[in-house]
Amino acid sequence: MRSTFKLLLPAAWWAASTATTLFAQEEGPKSATVPNSMGIHTWFIILAVGGLLMWCISYSLQMQKEAQARKKGRESLVRLKEQLLDDVAALEERKEAGEVTESKYNKELKELKTKLSRVIEQLGAR
Repeated sequence: MRSTFKLLLPAAWWAASTATTLFAQEEGPKSATVPNSMGIHTWFIILAVGGLLMWCISYSLQMQKEAQARKKGRESLVRLKEQLLDDVAALEERKEAGEVTESKYNKELKELKTKLSRVIEQLGAR
């Protein structure tokens, strides 16, 4: 048994000393420096997303401007239509009052109807 003990003693000493050196933290925990693989791409991504956001904002503003222009255009066409109808009614009154001759009445009525039909076509197209 003594011979077995003599053989086990150096192995136990080696295991104990190795374990002590492996688990000893004399300097405390160390931080590892890992390279940032996205470092090069970070600025590109920021610029790309920023550019996309700027385009989205400008696109929505442009669409808003166009919608307002269409709305204003339609309102002006509606006002013009109402004005032309009022002009036709005034022409009728002037004819009944005898202020306008028959030929002048027909000529002005034809012009007013032509303008009115163009305005109504434009309103229908919008």
